[in-house]
Amino acid sequence: MSVDIIDGASPPRVSDPEPGRPGWPGHRWRLGIGLGAAIALAAALIAAVFAGAYYQPVRFGGSFGPPYGPHLITTTQGNEYGLAGQTVLPAQPSAHGTVYVSLENAGPLPVTIESVSFNGPGVPANAVTGMPFTISGQSTYTPMFGRHGKPKPLAGAALRPGQYILIRIPIVTAPCWTRSGEHALVDSFWVTSRSLLWTHRERVSWTDPGSPTQGAIVSREGGRPSSIPGMFCPR
Repeated sequence: MSVDIIDGASPPRVSDPEPGRPGWPGHRWRLGIGLGAAIALAAALIAAVFAGAYYQPVRFGGSFGPPYGPHLITTTQGNEYGLAGQTVLPAQPSAHGTVYVSLENAGPLPVTIESVSFNGPGVPANAVTGMPFTISGQSTYTPMFGRHGKPKPLAGAALRPGQYILIRIPIVTAPCWTRSGEHALVDSFWVTSRSLLWTHRERVSWTDPGSPTQGAIVSREGGRPSSIPGMFCPR
């Protein structure tokens, strides 16, 4: 095949880009997709971190048993007309008892219970802080449904999604109480749990938010002043 010659020169040669090298439009398109995917992945990771940091599926499981013990002095009040009323725990010499409360894992992921406490964050569970009682030993649990079996230590208990457990918390009345008004009201406790890489400490209440005194534990102040300012000890 011959090539036409114009004025003794061949026409300029037109050819495709070098084999294997993409044109600029395709290169920019793929770069844009890569950047978009990287941004989406980073956003998903950030969202997962925030979700995990605030993930707290532990809830009150619907069952509560007020303090009970063979030497524990308690009375009830305000339980007329079908109301739950309150359990009154007067000042008394140190006596041991038990509180039962249920928990539920309401989330889609397993969660591990590490501990429970009636004291606030940063305060040991057995510290005397003016509460009418403190935790006196190891808390245990059994499943609420199915075969109960022997109670197991609560620390390290893994709850499946949707699982309910019944916790037994051993308590002892405090030797001296802090006068903080006419009475002290206990309607909740703190649960420390772990899910994935995060540990949470959450307040769990067993009373109705609309009527927090119904079902609460009420301590009646009383006793004689002690050598510690602001503290009162049972007679």
